Amino acid sequence: MTRTSFFLALLLAFLMAAMPAWAKGVDRGIVTGPGLAGPLRIGPDDERTSASLDLIREGSGVNVALIAELPGDFRPDPPPGDLGPRYRLAWHLPEDDSEVVQDLYPYAAGAPVVHTPAQKHVVRTGWRQAPAFLKDALVGIGLPRDAPDEWTWWWWAAAPVAVIAIAGVVVVWRRRAAGARAGDRRPTSSA
Repeated sequence: MTRTSFFLALLLAFLMAAMPAWAKGVDRGIVTGPGLAGPLRIGPDDERTSASLDLIREGSGVNVALIAELPGDFRPDPPPGDLGPRYRLAWHLPEDDSEVVQDLYPYAAGAPVVHTPAQKHVVRTGWRQAPAFLKDALVGIGLPRDAPDEWTWWWWAAAPVAVIAIAGVVVVWRRRAAGARAGDRRPTSSA
């Protein structure tokens, strides 16, 4: 066997061994969270998001979480500092039509942070400081440039409950007031 043939055979063996790892990749995702009018779709079928797909895959470290052969670093605890609002990134795995979920903190102090919890298909779990370009890629597909005001979102989420509670109090108060007035009109009995 010549030296060239040997190296070609070695390269072919390496590629065959790595193919299952390449098949584990995600092909699209959906981002949800505060300040969004609706889910943000990341995928190859949308011209606006297809350019961001690879950047978001790389920045989130999803392939590092899924493929044991790739080098990667995850920590058991979040980095110190304010993480800001949490966004959910649900990745689609085409190999079995399942999903892998990551928690994104794009507005974390310093740089974006990603948390990958334990779940099916994930070989590395934990916290990871993401590169700064992750936030820019997410903003490119529709994430707000700045973190949404948490109190504003809490108010909008709580407002319907508050309106229903106030309406309930008004109804009860009116019924009691009407009952008290009706009681004042009853004839008194003389004994």
